[in-house]
Amino acid sequence: MNQNPKVKNPSAMLFLHGIVILVVLYMLWQVVSAYLQGGEGAPSLAVVIIGSLLLLGGCVFVGIMALRLYKQSKEAATEELQAQEKQPEDR
Repeated sequence: MNQNPKVKNPSAMLFLHGIVILVVLYMLWQVVSAYLQGGEGAPSLAVVIIGSLLLLGGCVFVGIMALRLYKQSKEAATEELQAQEKQPEDR
């Protein structure tokens, strides 16, 4: 009975998850590139390591959520197709 709430538009949610992953990876790139460039305002190595762990962990979490949503939408589509095949045609 571990039912997730149904999403009205799973493809839009998957697109949104993809955008979130890209934005977080961009944030990670900005932190790493600032560290590599050095300078006065550059982050320390500890900040880069902790930031990388947090940002990559967030990407993995959102990716797992997207994968679960993808599987859920495929199962729903399969169930709908099977339900349509079982219904007798009324003509």
